[in-house]
Amino acid sequence: FVVNRKKNVPLTVNQVFPSPFSTFIGVTFTDNVNADVQFDVYDVVGRSVYSQKLTVAGIYQELKMGSLAKGIYVVSVKIGDAEPQSFKLFGGN
Repeated sequence: FVVNRKKNVPLTVNQVFPSPFSTFIGVTFTDNVNADVQFDVYDVVGRSVYSQKLTVAGIYQELKMGSLAKGIYVVSVKIGDAEPQSFKLFGGN
């Protein structure tokens, strides 16, 4: 993966994809992370369907989703102590 970034941009999530997803969700960052990142995925009514803290070393992390019903999901990504960022995706299989 290649991430084109401007100078002096804070470390944030660059993109969460694909939408619709089936078995995985990919997350790219604006720079190398080298930190713990909390990933949470919620269904449309707010139930947690995935939660994991991973040490990300690089600019890409793939989350294996398993079997989920088709619908709308919210992906929350929290890098270290920063405020979480949320993204809406369509998915399921």
